[in-house]
Amino acid sequence: MSLHKIKGRIWADTSGSNGGNFGAIILSSEIIMIDTGMFPSLTGPIKEFIVPNLGTTVSKVLFTHYHPDHLFGAQVFNHAELIGSSKMRNLCLRKLEKEWTNERLMKEAETVKNDNPLFWENMQKLTIRIPETTFDEEYSINDSIHARLIGGHTAGSSIVVIEPEHVLFSGDLIFNQAFPYAGDPSCDPEVWINALRTILGESYEVIIPGHGPPCDNDTVQVHIDLFTTLKERILEAIENNISPSKFIDSGLVPEYHNNGYENRIKSTIERWFEFYKSRV
Repeated sequence: MSLHKIKGRIWADTSGSNGGNFGAIILSSEIIMIDTGMFPSLTGPIKEFIVPNLGTTVSKVLFTHYHPDHLFGAQVFNHAELIGSSKMRNLCLRKLEKEWTNERLMKEAETVKNDNPLFWENMQKLTIRIPETTFDEEYSINDSIHARLIGGHTAGSSIVVIEPEHVLFSGDLIFNQAFPYAGDPSCDPEVWINALRTILGESYEVIIPGHGPPCDNDTVQVHIDLFTTLKERILEAIENNISPSKFIDSGLVPEYHNNGYENRIKSTIERWFEFYKSRV
C-alpha cells in the first residue's frame, strides 16, 4: 500500500506502481480522490485502507485528465460521484466509441499477456467509468478544493489546488524525473508552456506531479526550459525541412531523463512537429 501523507489532510500515491499518481483529500465528512490510477486490482487496496484508517468514505473523484493510467481505476469507487472537465468527458466519449471497446482492449491485453500480466488481468474485468459531473472552467468543493481546466497536456487537462495547504495536483502537466508524454492528439504545446508559467507564478508549497515524486517550483522551471528549448529546435527543424525521425536521430531532443522513454519521445516529437507545422 503506497498511499502516504503529503501534508495535513492530503495523501498521495507517487510510487508509479499503479500508473499515474493519485491522491486523497480528507474532509470532515467525506474523502475526495484526485485521479484513481490504472489498475483496479491495485486501486482496490487503497480503498480498503482509506475507510478504516482515514475515518470516512470516498464520495467524489476529481480527474485531472482522461488518460487510462489516471482513469481506469475508477470502477473501484463505484458509489462515488465522478467529476472532470467537459472537455475531458468529450475525449472519453470519443475513446469509448473506437479505442476503449471491450474487443480492442481484450485484443491488446492478449498481445501483452506474457510481458504485462497485470494489464491482462485487469482488462478481464474492467468497467470504464467516466465523469458524470462536468465543469467548463472551474469546480470547487467546500471552498478548499479547486479544480481548474488548464489544457496543455490534453485539451481537457485540469489542475487541482488544495487550500489553505496551497498544494497542487498538476496531473501530467509535470513529469518529475521522467521525460513527459506530450504526444496526445489534443496536446497544445503553447497552452502547456503558458500553464506551467501560471503554476510557477502561483508558487505552491508542494506539487504532486502526474508522475514521479512530489516537487516544487524548480521542477516547474525545468519543464518550462525543456519545452521552450524543444519548441525552438522544432521550429528551426521545420524551417530546414528536417523530419521528426531525423530530429531524434540527430540528438536534437533536449536531455531530461530521456533513457527508457523512446516511444514517449517519438510520439511527442511527431505531435509537436504536426502542431507547429500547422502554424507556419
